[in-house]
Amino acid sequence: SKALRVGVAIDGEAVGSALFSFTPKPGGRVMVNVSHDGLPDTAAVERWKQYWTDWLVAIDEPSGTDG
Repeated sequence: SKALRVGVAIDGEAVGSALFSFTPKPGGRVMVNVSHDGLPDTAAVERWKQYWTDWLVAIDEPSGTDG
């Protein structure tokens, strides 16, 4: 598997870092996991958890669809 860590900022303010892990799966698919570290509180964890869930669903959709 491979991994990529990036710093996350909103309006120039750091909000932790995200670690993306990529694991090959059969059929040419890839499993993507996201771990977001350095968040200030539980409320921020829940907001970002929903953000990353929505983002992963969006990138899994075939391009060119009207959704």
